[in-house]
Amino acid sequence: MRKIFYSLLLCFPVGLLLSCNEQSSKPASETADTSNVQTSQFQPNDKQVVYYDNGQAQYMQQYLNGIKHGEYKDWFKTGQIRTIGYFNMGMRDGTWKWYDEKGEVTLQVRYDKTVAEL
Repeated sequence: MRKIFYSLLLCFPVGLLLSCNEQSSKPASETADTSNVQTSQFQPNDKQVVYYDNGQAQYMQQYLNGIKHGEYKDWFKTGQIRTIGYFNMGMRDGTWKWYDEKGEVTLQVRYDKTVAEL
């Protein structure tokens, strides 16, 4: 009985470590909310635009001193807008709108400091 207990006790941490190294098959936009993340890969006052393989813009983000600040937009592969919002020093600010592929608003949230209103 003790052998089983100790072998399970040893296997659990190893299995946990191995499972932490698995890569997600979902795109980063679906797996992580990066709305309040600083970045060091851009100039402090920069505008980042990322494109799909077909050349269509995927998203656009502005930075101030390396922190998300200003307008944020992302688009579907078809070019239809998906999200429009603003950041204020790394925090979502003002009214954010999410659209479906037909261009109709599916969700609208007003952010005021750290409080969100639907």
